[in-house]
Amino acid sequence: MSSTGPHAAWAKLVTQGLGPTPLTVSVRGETLHMLRIVGITPTLIRDSIQLVFKHHIYVADALQITSAKTINNSKFLTGDKKLAKIAEQEGLQDTYIG
Repeated sequence: MSSTGPHAAWAKLVTQGLGPTPLTVSVRGETLHMLRIVGITPTLIRDSIQLVFKHHIYVADALQITSAKTINNSKFLTGDKKLAKIAEQEGLQDTYIG
């Protein structure tokens, strides 16, 4: 692994104690404690494009759904009713917060 670039910078932040810290968010009385950053891979892009064509949604929305599925996330929070319905169709437990 190279000692430069984004991965090295992230590793430096983590070792200095400045890396991933719990994110506390309260949504309608439910407290969530974790934020996870998912790297974009060719597989993630391919799967997202399939969702774009299947559901006629934006690439960014498809990336959110595909990323959640990739990390086996059980909850999907959104303020978009259409996206919540699609997330549910794709096997995610959606929570509409709009």
